[in-house]
Amino acid sequence: VTSMTLLALAQLTGRPTNMTQAQCASPTDPSKVDYHTFYWVGGDDPDSGVCMETGITLTTAISPAFLIENYNWTSGEFSSWTESVWPGMSLRMFLKPAFNQELYTLISGVVVLFLSFSSVYWVNRNAGLLFNPLTCEHC
Repeated sequence: VTSMTLLALAQLTGRPTNMTQAQCASPTDPSKVDYHTFYWVGGDDPDSGVCMETGITLTTAISPAFLIENYNWTSGEFSSWTESVWPGMSLRMFLKPAFNQELYTLISGVVVLFLSFSSVYWVNRNAGLLFNPLTCEHC
């Protein structure tokens, strides 16, 4: 399940390259190896597929308690049920839409805002015509 999720995310968020399967397994461009991971996503038949360049990384989660020989399980230094120590926390996200998309989003938001305020104002102003007021017959 983990591998299928990884490959699905690589397919959806990655960028296809023109690398062969062998080149994808061991990329040589040092400027991309540090920040990008390459995954071979197979096609319908065994000879087809594409190498995807993505920022997704798969890491094995293991507690240091299992790696230390003769670890004192009663010390409580490391948890044994979850990942407790990471060498460093980092996040790299580079997503910026094109200027036209930003402009379209802004204009669409302003139009929707204007239409919603206008429609609420119009309904409030014409509420007497749109809705029948309740009349009390036996008051």
